[in-house]
Amino acid sequence: MMSGCILQNEVYDMNITDVIQNYVQEQIKHNVATISHCKRFIEVFGALSPDCLSSEDIRRYVSFRQKDGAKAATILRELASLKQICRRMIESKLIATSPLDGMRFHLRPNMRDRWITVGEQETLLSCSPTWLIR
Repeated sequence: MMSGCILQNEVYDMNITDVIQNYVQEQIKHNVATISHCKRFIEVFGALSPDCLSSEDIRRYVSFRQKDGAKAATILRELASLKQICRRMIESKLIATSPLDGMRFHLRPNMRDRWITVGEQETLLSCSPTWLIR
């Protein structure tokens, strides 16, 4: 199996690490968390060529992260970063479709009690219609 990809009738030996590193260079000033996600992606997917990344690989990654103790919100943010990376691979014609297309992840959100402050409550009630305040 060839490790490179065909782009405009030329073969480029580009793997996912190369794509992620380009993405990190663009994001370095904007989002530090994205950079840590990308480091993890390189560890897991880095040696693959872009056309070899499959939906099953991503499902295994999500399962691994859940077993590793990552919270649902963290995993969803990581998947959002991975989706952007896949979008860039499509734009560069390294892949035809994203392996994330059509995938649904049923991650349980962080269930915790959330409280508003007295000031927030007063603001909310002052903006609410009278029929709602009872």
